[in-house]
Amino acid sequence: MIDRTAFGLIGLGTMGSNLALNLEDHGIPVAFWNREPERSQAFAESNRDRRFTATSTFEELTRALERPRRILMMIPAGDPVDETLSRLVPLLDAGDVVIDGGNSHFHDTRRRADDL
Repeated sequence: MIDRTAFGLIGLGTMGSNLALNLEDHGIPVAFWNREPERSQAFAESNRDRRFTATSTFEELTRALERPRRILMMIPAGDPVDETLSRLVPLLDAGDVVIDGGNSHFHDTRRRADDL
């Protein structure tokens, strides 16, 4: 495990896992969380030569990141984004950045931006 990583990723589906690989290929260490912890562990184990940090909670994820934190969510649009934000935001500080990389409706994006 790396002490602090530069980038956080939530969601290790096809796009999320490939983004993690791409970021690390470009010298950016990545900490990640997936709702299925076994997927995070399997991804980390199959990429032992990379600067990855698998986490099993949002608390672990936020502690693993250098500040200001940069977190990309690659999860389904709609309720999953709102649910994730409701759990994640209390762990963040002013200046941290959360990016919704999914296909959210622009009205939802505006509402979330106003809320945050």
